[in-house]
Amino acid sequence: MQAELLTRRMMVVFSLVMLISLVFNVKFFTDINFLESTSYVPIAQTSLANVGSAEMKCLAENIYHESGNQSFVGKLAVAMVTLNRVQHPDYPKTICGVVYQGSTNPNTFACQFSWTCDPLHNKTTNIANRWTESLKVAQVAVASKQSMADITEGATHFHAAYVKPVWAKTLRRVAQIDDHLFYKR
Repeated sequence: MQAELLTRRMMVVFSLVMLISLVFNVKFFTDINFLESTSYVPIAQTSLANVGSAEMKCLAENIYHESGNQSFVGKLAVAMVTLNRVQHPDYPKTICGVVYQGSTNPNTFACQFSWTCDPLHNKTTNIANRWTESLKVAQVAVASKQSMADITEGATHFHAAYVKPVWAKTLRRVAQIDDHLFYKR
């Protein structure tokens, strides 16, 4: 059990190093064959291969509003939760569908992501290049979903560490990344 956990953690570290090297054009490894021979825990298969610009914008907006002040890894974790929901049978099958689920009637308080029901926060503005980085994270998350380990271990829910939603008691906590706690069923 501990060996499996250690292997998972190592895969996450290797995946993050690869991701950083791709995004920032930094070479950490000289032998790519080493990485290809490593067994990854891929993000589940889904039909995200041909994500259009509207879907990418929805993902970037969610990253921006939910984790704009977090590290690159924190933003990536929010992206993974969004993509994990797209793959889950209980959620819509598109990124925009997941992001805006429940937001058509803000009076019901059924928004999956609070910013989608908050008229003061549903406009994307460019604060300290957060929007640019959110777009980059969205592109990296979608482009590398098959080869990158899921740092949230398949989480479909998250919340800020300073709040205690009632639903959190019904799920299993799998990670804390920056200021967010991540959960799955």
